[in-house]
Amino acid sequence: MTTPTAFDNYAPPPPAPGWSGHVPLYQTIPRVYCRTCHGSQGSGSTGFPDWTQYSDFNNPGFISLLRVRPPVMPHAEVPFKKFWLSTNPSGPAYLAYPALGINIPGGCPR
Repeated sequence: MTTPTAFDNYAPPPPAPGWSGHVPLYQTIPRVYCRTCHGSQGSGSTGFPDWTQYSDFNNPGFISLLRVRPPVMPHAEVPFKKFWLSTNPSGPAYLAYPALGINIPGGCPR
């Protein structure tokens, strides 16, 4: 039996071409706040994206979950607080910013 290893600099490898050019975004948002829950769901088998493709992340359905008040993502309490209260960088601001994140018009409500 092998021991699992976590890698801090992980980004989905090819053939996940959707993250090509978006590795800083992956490492700042999904890796920190999203992948534990979404990765455990399987490859979209439950209707939840598993973040192996950038297109899973940058879609109107996901963006709408971040725009609602009160915010509903992340669902787990620790990642929820960590994301919405983050300051260096601010997760919501980073995600909403066009040059770094996914350009959420009007930003993420706090």
